[in-house]
Amino acid sequence: MSHLMILGGSSPVGIECIKIALEKNFKVTLIGRNKPSIKNKNFFFKKIDFLKINNWKKIFTEINQKSLVTHLLFLQRSREKNNIFLKEFKISILPVFEIIKEFYKFNLKTKNKNNKSILIFTSPIVDKAALEQSLSYHISKAILNQIIKYFSVYLGKIFCNINGLAPDIIYKERAKNYFKKNSKLKKLINKIIPLKKMATVKEIAKITVSIIDPKFYYLNGQIINLDGGLNSHTNSSIVRFSSNFIKDEIDFKNLKI
Repeated sequence: MSHLMILGGSSPVGIECIKIALEKNFKVTLIGRNKPSIKNKNFFFKKIDFLKINNWKKIFTEINQKSLVTHLLFLQRSREKNNIFLKEFKISILPVFEIIKEFYKFNLKTKNKNNKSILIFTSPIVDKAALEQSLSYHISKAILNQIIKYFSVYLGKIFCNINGLAPDIIYKERAKNYFKKNSKLKKLINKIIPLKKMATVKEIAKITVSIIDPKFYYLNGQIINLDGGLNSHTNSSIVRFSSNFIKDEIDFKNLKI
């Protein structure tokens, strides 16, 4: 049985990924702070505070010895509001590097020739600036992208591929009230996205679990944007789309830049 080890999967997308993976007969081990209410004999949980862990080798060895890890999925991200890079590094980057390194060393040693895969959630903003995110967030995502490129060259030795998924705007149930109060924003987003809708949590989760399937083994070293085609727009076209919605709501006469 394939064993999927997930870091930080207590988010809505993560929980949906766990459910879909279990339906596909994966054994799933989740590492994080919060245990989701999932009852399944093939689901395991290890409670960890990412900021307090200094020995990821020990964590990986413990889980791997109980059941051979064949797939890795990294969903964790820092929720720190302050621009503190050290915390961002300990949460978003260090676990990824350390666990992949141990995964590589173990499989190289055992000469396991079965196909394996690693998937990292990153961001489509790496070469852009998103003012709602901190500088440390931008830097961490750029590092994760480079980790994907770097290991895509080396992991072939252990019959493993590695890719990144960069979801953009996802509609989550917990944001339902926000979009209800900001209906014009929801309408604008759906108008700008070429597919005319935000992605749902389930859609992102289905794509995520599908990509770790062996049939996608030859997909390697890629950062895949999941944005419904939003990134295909030019900046000017987005401005034109937006102008129709904001022209009556902004006092341009008194606007100071």
